[in-house]
Amino acid sequence: RPRPPLLWQLPKPRKTAKPARMEFLTLGVGTYLESVAKLAKEAKELEVFDAVHTYTDFSFLSELEEQRWEKHIRAYREDGARIAGYGWWKPVLCRRHLRSPALIPGK
Repeated sequence: RPRPPLLWQLPKPRKTAKPARMEFLTLGVGTYLESVAKLAKEAKELEVFDAVHTYTDFSFLSELEEQRWEKHIRAYREDGARIAGYGWWKPVLCRRHLRSPALIPGK
């Protein structure tokens, strides 16, 4: 039985395709505010990211998202849980930035 190749050749982008963008997203709340500032500074100094986005609170959440993640946010606010750093926010922020009008094809 034939085996698939280990690597597939990716198609070449069209000459009219926009160059890929690379954006850096991070969240740090509470005791991690200094860490966010340091991480953002280092990300900018690398000069590989088109944009660096830092968040230091949960204001990026819509009302629906805040209801969905209410248990985690309450655990952070009331009990000091480190839940903000364990990743629930990553897909939320990525989805928000991917839906940005700046990323819509043809713009």
